[in-house]
Amino acid sequence: RLYVAGFSLGGNVVAKWLGEAPEAVPEAVAGAAVVSVPYDLAASAEHFEVSLRGAYSWRFMRSLIPKAIEKERQYPGSLDLERVRRSRSFADFDTHATAALHGFRDAEEYWAKSSSGQFVGAIRRPLLLISALDDPFVPASSLPWDAAEESDYLHGLFTRAGGHVGFVYGRWPWGVRYWAEEQVVRFFENYELRITNYE
Repeated sequence: RLYVAGFSLGGNVVAKWLGEAPEAVPEAVAGAAVVSVPYDLAASAEHFEVSLRGAYSWRFMRSLIPKAIEKERQYPGSLDLERVRRSRSFADFDTHATAALHGFRDAEEYWAKSSSGQFVGAIRRPLLLISALDDPFVPASSLPWDAAEESDYLHGLFTRAGGHVGFVYGRWPWGVRYWAEEQVVRFFENYELRITNYE
């Protein structure tokens, strides 16, 4: 049996995969967990741009642009490097890099088609959803509150604090613990125990 975990954009991919075609998910996948997922990519991009007055956005652009340039070296002609270098927002970057590399028209099409929030209600595997209301990348309004409430498969764990893939607690430096990861492991262990006892 397989258990799948995804964090941030990786979690978005996991949730979309589980919900977009639930009948196609292999039987071996017994459950999954996702942490700090941007369920609505457009809302997250907008939220991210204003968090800390754009400080996050500026810092991310500094790291993302060189990665896109390196990708263009791997696949010459795949990107307009001048437009990538001039990107100053997620809309710019996702249009000229992410969308261009993955066959989308622009950022808006990429966000609309790739956001997992529209698919989570269809998920038919146990899924733990961990998010913090103070996440600087993900607005609380975009969390799948209703879907988690209505589905027997979704287990929403939405906390007041924790940031983005944070959830660190304990005393520094020797007593630091990682709460989200602990919840993921506990969730998987509980389901594995239930399946084993049933068998």
